[in-house]
Amino acid sequence: MSLDQILRRKAGRIISRPPTTPVSEIVNLMRAENIGAVVIVRIDGSVAGIVSEREIVAALNKHGSAAMQLFSRDIMITDLPQVRPDEKIHNVMTMMTLSRMRHVPVVDGRNLVGVLSIGDIVAARLDETNMENAVLRDMALSHLAAA
Repeated sequence: MSLDQILRRKAGRIISRPPTTPVSEIVNLMRAENIGAVVIVRIDGSVAGIVSEREIVAALNKHGSAAMQLFSRDIMITDLPQVRPDEKIHNVMTMMTLSRMRHVPVVDGRNLVGVLSIGDIVAARLDETNMENAVLRDMALSHLAAA
């Protein structure tokens, strides 16, 4: 299964904000949308960075309640992996594990086309595994019936 297939299944809108978005707005957005990260995009639509729960906690630890007055550009991760829609799940799982990233932007060229979480990846792999198990079970049952 490719990331493009997962994105089509999600069929959700892409939630992103510009680097000038206040952290307080990012927090409210994450709560309202029940998401763990917001991709930060430049005016041209390219990915500038990402703000996840991890960056918010780090900002709160460092700045206290003043962190809510900062902007997304002040706390976002800028050196983040990005993947293409045609990437294989296994490669993305490996990259997310090695980089310890729970959310990854999916880009086509420079344009953001989606965001995948580790939960999206795990759900897709579970679906694949369940399908493989069903096929193997059916094959085994057909061989038993023929014997």
